[in-house]
Amino acid sequence: MRYLFIISLIFLLGCQDSHNQLLYRQGDEIVGFELTDDSISFVLDRNKIINFIDLEETAFFENPQTPNFNDYDKYFVRKENIDIQKVHLVGTFNKYKVDDRYLLKRDGENWRITFSKSEIIPSGGEFLFIINNKYAATPNYNQSKNFHMEPFRENELLRSYIIWSLYIIDTEYEVGYKVENDSIYFIFDPSIYSTINDNEGIKVLYDPDVIQKVQVAGSFNQWTEYFELQRKGDIFYKAFPLDQNINNWGEFKFIVNDYWVNPPFYAFNKLGHYSGIRHYNFTYHIPNRNHINGYRIEGDEIIFYVTVHPTDLYTYWERTTADQFNFKNMYLYASFLPEGNDRVLMEKVTDDTYEKRFNVKDIPNGVSHQFNFYGNGMIFLTPPYNTTNLSHTDIWDNKQWVNFEIKI
Repeated sequence: MRYLFIISLIFLLGCQDSHNQLLYRQGDEIVGFELTDDSISFVLDRNKIINFIDLEETAFFENPQTPNFNDYDKYFVRKENIDIQKVHLVGTFNKYKVDDRYLLKRDGENWRITFSKSEIIPSGGEFLFIINNKYAATPNYNQSKNFHMEPFRENELLRSYIIWSLYIIDTEYEVGYKVENDSIYFIFDPSIYSTINDNEGIKVLYDPDVIQKVQVAGSFNQWTEYFELQRKGDIFYKAFPLDQNINNWGEFKFIVNDYWVNPPFYAFNKLGHYSGIRHYNFTYHIPNRNHINGYRIEGDEIIFYVTVHPTDLYTYWERTTADQFNFKNMYLYASFLPEGNDRVLMEKVTDDTYEKRFNVKDIPNGVSHQFNFYGNGMIFLTPPYNTTNLSHTDIWDNKQWVNFEIKI
């Protein structure tokens, strides 16, 4: 099954090559489940399966979070060799146990089971389909928008090849904070965080009884101080007044027992960074404020502009300040530009200011567009923290960053 890993490597390298594109795409479909207003149906489509993995002689059912696999070649089985007799759903919501309560019913060429959303807890997590009590269906990562791909490791069977998908019930689910009564509350709920953040998915959840302290730090004070949260029941929180120290948006992170905690996968309000390993910060935003950045309208023209300040930050591939770079040019990336040609060179107005002008008629109106600025065609700025016209990229985005937004 070496071809599976070769294909995976090609796929991942393609993702890296496209990191400077505005909208990262990993398939167009959310595979494995369907949503209505109040229910979630898990659906196995044989056409979406690459192969099967034989779990019978592995430690997966005893230790699904960190299974120990040896000799990866022997686990893979061609899908043509399996006659599907029954399909069970397992996942974080049932501790990966094969249970007839989660037995799917045949529906034409598919197998299906439906639950109310309230029955599938937590709000986000992992699931996979178990065939004939022993085989796991591997997801088609070329089509699956919601497939969690780990870093590539040759000659090693990774847990990610077994996990069918990650699911999200509320696709704009923001965690870690709330704004209420002229204050912002940073809230840490141990039940939705894993104790390991190593790109390999959800592991053991935090036990509140082993937490000695929870702290929060963030851009609201330039990360210069850790503030300890108060505990109420199993929840930890810290409130700050909405004064001049709290920008229109910002980043923050929790520190539990002196360990920095990544947001859960399904958090909408993440911002990707890269510093040796992939990691994310939370973001917050303050509603009912208005400070538009990145463009202005003058007569029949829309002028996109950026002024590079020495302390401006870069996201994902670089977590550093603008004065560390020698800019030779600046590009505008925008979702309203033609696909495959989604960047245009900007005009240098001063040593640190760039512009690009369009006629208002050239930009479709009535819909939201994302745009961003890329120095040297590849390194892009985080929108300033006083900006209000912001848009997160797709929640399924492996990099999930923040862009500017425009709607005419």
